[in-house]
Amino acid sequence: MSLTVVLIVDDHHLIRAGAKNLLEGAFSGMRVEGAETVSDALAFLEADNTVDLILLDVNLPDAEAIDGLVRLKRFDPSNAVALISGETDHELIRAALEAGADGFIPKSADPQVLIHAVSLILEGEIFLPRSYLQGGRMAEVATPLDEGHHHHHH
Repeated sequence: MSLTVVLIVDDHHLIRAGAKNLLEGAFSGMRVEGAETVSDALAFLEADNTVDLILLDVNLPDAEAIDGLVRLKRFDPSNAVALISGETDHELIRAALEAGADGFIPKSADPQVLIHAVSLILEGEIFLPRSYLQGGRMAEVATPLDEGHHHHHH
């Protein structure tokens, strides 16, 4: 059976090592590779390495917001790319989904959530934080004024 390869792109060694230990421990037949930047990730892919899933940190030295995602998808649209972010920013998640993201995993999530997210995405599903699925309105205090005014965010 072929190995499942996950590439984690994060400029913090601790995060890469932690995710590697966590995922390789949770999934049999999985190899986790690391890259510090989007450029490193692209070099890895260009070297003809097949990857089943890319876990991409949102704040990298050479990419911010969805820039890295866009570049990785441009290289190969079939790449499954999930963003990992310290902040659950609903605008960012929306933009990421529009750019083809396969998931959005908060860094604050429990290790079991990461494992669950990875297994879902490898099965072709999309993983999103519950707060986003609930409309992202929880964090915003709705004032009565908001009701009647239709804000168009495009």
